[in-house]
Amino acid sequence: MQGRKAVRKIKIGIIGGGQWANALGALVKRAGHSVGGSLLGADLWLVAVPAEFFRIAVSEVASDYKGQPIIICTKGLEPKTHLFMSEVLAKVIPKCVGHIGVLSGPQFAAEVVRKVPTGSTLAGSAKVREIGRVAFGEFYLEETDDIIGTELCGCGKNAAAIVAGFYSVRAKGENERAMMLSRAWAEVAHLGEKIGAKLRTFIGLCGTGDLFLSAASPTSRNFSAGVAIARRRPLVGTVEGVSAIRGITFRAKKFGFKTPVLDFMSAKIQAG
Repeated sequence: MQGRKAVRKIKIGIIGGGQWANALGALVKRAGHSVGGSLLGADLWLVAVPAEFFRIAVSEVASDYKGQPIIICTKGLEPKTHLFMSEVLAKVIPKCVGHIGVLSGPQFAAEVVRKVPTGSTLAGSAKVREIGRVAFGEFYLEETDDIIGTELCGCGKNAAAIVAGFYSVRAKGENERAMMLSRAWAEVAHLGEKIGAKLRTFIGLCGTGDLFLSAASPTSRNFSAGVAIARRRPLVGTVEGVSAIRGITFRAKKFGFKTPVLDFMSAKIQAG
């Protein structure tokens, strides 16, 4: 009788110390991998810090980089520059270009810790996806080489979730709420077409999968933020969808196409 094929054990360095970073640490440890206190000698780096701190975090460890794959587990755009995390990483550590991956999908950190079945999109080169499969063995993974599309979905769903929360309060009925959410997501996908993303990415786990999780769940920070905006209440904590809306509308203007739903939402956020 043949035994089960042995899974390669690797050393993983995790950049970040929040809830999502801790959940990823628990995930890879359950697969038998080691999570080092140092990034030196790691076979794979995972970056799981909020988008606003991403540049600082990777800058601090740039000198330790030795050519291993780096998988970005952060969703969002850099607030001031409106750059995707892969673009920031390429600027800070130029020699990592070609070794970058992205993990994105419907993932609530607390449920990952509790071993709830979870699926994600894993984007990157064949080599990056191979080591990602080893690291995230417990996840159901959809694979693609569409890095930029996967990142756009990861921030676009946050923008759309704010719209969903807003219209859960302000819509005159379910028809209007569904219409406005659909229009917001179409604006995100339109930007994807302009920047060379693949349409199929937007119907995958990182697209409609994550959209469903974030735009249909009251426990979503971005959905809750949309509700707060509709009720003219202040936003609490970091709301990734705010910078996502600003970044998407900024990029859309550069391509000369309109995003009326997200523009409207941006104005509402600005008005406080």
